[in-house]
Amino acid sequence: MKLLCRLVGAALLLNVQINAMAEMPGYVKAARPHVGLLKEDVDRVRNSLALTGPDVFPAMQGGMSFVITPRRKVLSDRAEQPIFGSIQTKKNGIFIRHIDGDSADGKKIRFQLGFQDAAIDTYAAMRSFELEADRDATIELSWDKTSVVLTVNGTSYNLKWAATMPLPWSAKDQLYTFGGRTGEVIKDFKLWNAAKQLVAQHDFLDLELQEPVQDYLSSVDANWTTLQSCAQTANPVRQNGSLCDLAFQGRGMITGAASRFALAYLLTARPHYMAAARRLADQMFLLKDNTTQGLNGQQLKLAVGGEWAMSSRVGAMGILYDWLYDKIDDRDIPTGDAFAGHNLGSYRTLLAQNIKATIAADHVGSSDDLIGHICGQYATLSTTSLNCNGTMHWDENIIPSIAPYYIAGHHQSAIAGTMQGLMAIAHDDPAALPLLKTMYGHFENGFLPARGYVSVDGGSQAAFSYGLSDMPERVRFWRKGLEGTGSEPVLDGDWTAQLIYPYIYGLRHDYSFPARGDNFELSLRDGTTGPMALTAIVDKQDPVVLAFYRQQIKVARRSVAGAPSRRSVDQALLGDRLNFSFADYPEGRIEDLPLSRHFRVAGLVLMRDSWDYPNATLLDFKSTSFISENHQHMDQNSFSLNYKAPLLLDTGRYDEYGTKHWHNYYVRTIAHNSIVVFDKDEQFVFGNQVMSNDGGQWYNGRPTYPTLAQARPGGSNALHGVTAFEEGGDYSYVEGNASRAYSQNKMDQDNGFVRSVLFLRESDRKPVVLVFDSVRTKKGLAATSLLHTAAKPAYAVGADTLGDGRYQVKFAPGAARVATIRNGGGMLNVQMLLPQNADVVQVGSEGTAGSDCTQLTGSATQTPNVKDCRFMVRELQSDNVTYQWRNYPPLPPSPGTQLGDVGAWRLEISPPAAPVPGEAQYFLNVLDVADNDQGAGPAAPVKAERLAAGDAGTEAVLVQDRLMVLFNRAATPASSYSWKASSRYGALIATGLKRNTEYALSEVAVTGGTTFQLEEKVGGGLFSSKDGVLRKGR
Repeated sequence: MKLLCRLVGAALLLNVQINAMAEMPGYVKAARPHVGLLKEDVDRVRNSLALTGPDVFPAMQGGMSFVITPRRKVLSDRAEQPIFGSIQTKKNGIFIRHIDGDSADGKKIRFQLGFQDAAIDTYAAMRSFELEADRDATIELSWDKTSVVLTVNGTSYNLKWAATMPLPWSAKDQLYTFGGRTGEVIKDFKLWNAAKQLVAQHDFLDLELQEPVQDYLSSVDANWTTLQSCAQTANPVRQNGSLCDLAFQGRGMITGAASRFALAYLLTARPHYMAAARRLADQMFLLKDNTTQGLNGQQLKLAVGGEWAMSSRVGAMGILYDWLYDKIDDRDIPTGDAFAGHNLGSYRTLLAQNIKATIAADHVGSSDDLIGHICGQYATLSTTSLNCNGTMHWDENIIPSIAPYYIAGHHQSAIAGTMQGLMAIAHDDPAALPLLKTMYGHFENGFLPARGYVSVDGGSQAAFSYGLSDMPERVRFWRKGLEGTGSEPVLDGDWTAQLIYPYIYGLRHDYSFPARGDNFELSLRDGTTGPMALTAIVDKQDPVVLAFYRQQIKVARRSVAGAPSRRSVDQALLGDRLNFSFADYPEGRIEDLPLSRHFRVAGLVLMRDSWDYPNATLLDFKSTSFISENHQHMDQNSFSLNYKAPLLLDTGRYDEYGTKHWHNYYVRTIAHNSIVVFDKDEQFVFGNQVMSNDGGQWYNGRPTYPTLAQARPGGSNALHGVTAFEEGGDYSYVEGNASRAYSQNKMDQDNGFVRSVLFLRESDRKPVVLVFDSVRTKKGLAATSLLHTAAKPAYAVGADTLGDGRYQVKFAPGAARVATIRNGGGMLNVQMLLPQNADVVQVGSEGTAGSDCTQLTGSATQTPNVKDCRFMVRELQSDNVTYQWRNYPPLPPSPGTQLGDVGAWRLEISPPAAPVPGEAQYFLNVLDVADNDQGAGPAAPVKAERLAAGDAGTEAVLVQDRLMVLFNRAATPASSYSWKASSRYGALIATGLKRNTEYALSEVAVTGGTTFQLEEKVGGGLFSSKDGVLRKGR
């Protein structure tokens, strides 16, 4: 089908052979390397390293001198950090190291010089000394077989050899290694022998970088060992995460291997790294004979693996071509049976040929190739030049176009990999320029405007894992690869400096982030956030981000899970140093940031009670302003809550994209803390397949991959999103409207589901959160509010088994409905104040006991567990009338997968009876966070009670006998509220008011208390904010 459409498209465009009208702002550099890396980058890093030692270390007699700038210890530093050498067991050598415990005022930094001898258990010679912090100090050291002299800033100290040490002493086991605390450098290092001849010299050493680079090179050596064991074949065995499989793996493995081998060679010039680079190229060349069959039965050859692997290989070959340009052609490709029939020649020639051939490789019948991801579905490549046929449509989905994939999809990564290949060869081969210009046009006219709109203040519709942006890195590729671009930065956008802020606000107690959207194992430890932070640090000199980078990112990257005192090696620091220079301005204070932030188009609101990350409460709320498929969930107006552990969860597991679990549970509203409305007549159709009926949000005929115009206000995919947000210091408030995320057949499209969340920061306890929902359905359909937990909630009453993993909690009419949730170090009480006499059903299991649940597994080889009732959703039966609850378990997790956010239980809170048509439904939950009391039953919640309302539009709540909170039950902003309380409570927060409006508050003493009236009135003296919030006395 794809081939037919491509031929038809080519015929229709026969008279339009001019390629896409895009121009680059400069021309491709001749100097190499220039594909994401420049010579000055490599030189700067290489010249700051001591990668090789002297041929012969002056073991019996010699000396050294250097200037060091001592730094205070920070959390990312090792204990007793070595500076030169290291303490060894039963070895002879010299070391200089930090001694922890700097002076109390932080002005003096302690060091220790030590000489070790294998024959004795004590130091052969030792002296401690102090240096002033942040000031250059000169150290000189000399030794011979009988004496040691240490000179510190001109003052000399004679050290005596230990009396028990056999003479003469020799540093025969000396380690020639360097290290240091964060920010420490050595200048003018010299090492001389007994004849006063220099045997080693370093003008500048970045001490913090030494160990990460050595560790990096060790890992590259391990990659080379693995690669040598791989069979040289055109049909490698498909193996996830294997370097032997260059047919199906992605950029992390394939492009990453090329960059590791090439960079290791550039830093060290060690021959085996060049051999590894050539061997990697050999493996990729063989794929021209790959026999994997495509959709129509043809051999895929270079199209094997689809765009994901193809772009990874093109990027890898571009890196080898460009970074090793002057050296890789030192020999031709190998001969032998594996290469029989190949056109043998130089590596550089064959790399260029394979780059172009892979780009042009067509997976007939599919768009899963580079043509489809660069030119668009059903588009074609020109036969006269390497470019798309026709004039590219940047804004509309008209062939050729990829406009629906500028917001989300693999197209950007496919183009980025292809860009690396073409940028590498374009200076030598002008035939690469037309397509390279088209790809620049995709960035200039598509990817940047789309991400700039969504991430205007840093957020993403996919939240955290897939919100991670490679855009700054890809922009740098263009900037580094082009010259003659003028004075303005290429592809500039202030929003790129905001991309790190969701991660500053969303960091949880354990360096993880909320499990929003498709969520993989994302941690601050893994280094992926560093480039986003450094973009803000270097491009915009953001002092707060500099503090976050130093105090959190670098500390996390060196931390070891479960071992707080240990420090690992931070390999990511090498990439940081290559791409970014040192920041030379003071840090700011993270603590000076407001405690909540609204990321507008993304619809993400993050609320904290402190910047003490391990002990902070974090609430994340999401109501995105548009709906789409790729990695974005049906989770509008949902929230999750974390304190020392996930307490209210965004559930399910990202097993793979498009699995049964993914389609029927994970991305659906039922997996989130939101509202569902079950309508037996509603069908959730994806493609031509009917999915489970969770009662939640859906596309409802809208494009699953919208263009930017379709996602903007007024477009087909636009939603209300967040309609109010206010940070008030001791509170944060957000209102979201998710009405249009639901079918118009069951939900009012203007006021169908409006959620208000008030996050109260209390001085005497952890936060209290009020969640108020106003729901207006059609056809008298009942709404259900969902709360998901990891552990089974505790109640003061029992529960009856309903079957299918469902349990009716036996709250008596008129009784308080309270649940206590414990997990890890945190605890949460949930008071369900509305609906009155709510029906509460608990759903789930721990997988080992309880009722049986029918399983719909995602794979024929998956062993069903009938006790797994965690992912229950209604499924329409074959009679097309009845529904049954079914469990959609994820595919088995890979080893080491963290399951803390998967969830096991949910609460379904519903009205005791369905509403009459047109009747509004209200939900009100009061949540209070505390430390886990390690109890088993319900804990005592904070005091919260509904107050008597004086009109139909007022919902009033008294919290802890001191704060009155008002919510709006009406569909329009309130001009007045009235209510009664037992006393004249002085503190008030009213929400849902007219904006920027003056109000008056009146009080009248009546029998049993006080009546209050808040009404719009000129001269009233109280003013609502721009978001309709009014506060008094708090």
